[in-house]
Amino acid sequence: MKIKPKTDGSPEPHARPHAAQAAQLPDLDLLKVMPEPRAAELVGMSLVHMRRIRKKGTGPRFVQLGERRIGYRLKDVLDWIEVRLSEAGSPGGRR
Repeated sequence: MKIKPKTDGSPEPHARPHAAQAAQLPDLDLLKVMPEPRAAELVGMSLVHMRRIRKKGTGPRFVQLGERRIGYRLKDVLDWIEVRLSEAGSPGGRR
């Protein structure tokens, strides 16, 4: 069975977006939610410390996945790290 192409100029429902449209789409991998232990591992902290900074409000943005389950989007963890990067030679920076 052959499917006839649309003739009205509209894109196929599963057609790939043009480059300009694709550039506007968020990187879905960055929006994936990881469990709190994985986020702690990613930033090099213990799970206890990760929970402590979350409760203090100084950690990355988090997602309440359930009554007792916390997750973090990769984008939020990477943004949190980026803000904390120090420039070489800046006050508080290591050389």
